[in-house]
Amino acid sequence: MSEPIFERAVKESIRACQEADAIIYSNIGVFAHRLAQPPLPYCSVMLQPFTPTSQFASAFFPSLPAGAPFAEGLYNRLTHQAFLAIFWHCFGRPFLKLQRERGLRLPTRTESWQARKHLTCYAYSPSLITRPNDWPANIHVPGCLYLP
Repeated sequence: MSEPIFERAVKESIRACQEADAIIYSNIGVFAHRLAQPPLPYCSVMLQPFTPTSQFASAFFPSLPAGAPFAEGLYNRLTHQAFLAIFWHCFGRPFLKLQRERGLRLPTRTESWQARKHLTCYAYSPSLITRPNDWPANIHVPGCLYLP
């Protein structure tokens, strides 16, 4: 994502948060809840799993081939860590620029991805991908979500 697109997304997110009572954001708007002033209650709703787990690889990496020389759980965790590193390599500069220009406190990589304590819902069927048992209690897989 180029910086002008990122900056436009931030401006639109700030405008959308101005009169909100709460924020529901997706993986595209991972910074949205940090833009609201004053801070608002929030949760994330995503269509694919981004929470690190040992039970399956990141969606951006292949599964470990059968007969690989090391543990599948380790490989799976490493793919999630690699994705987070790539994500921050690509978006870290625009995040830091935004932080400096607007005086906003943006999350560190650890705060943003690994130390999440807020409600996260993955809107896919648990019949397709079973909820990993190494996810914390704040991560839910309710299936399809319907708006009223």
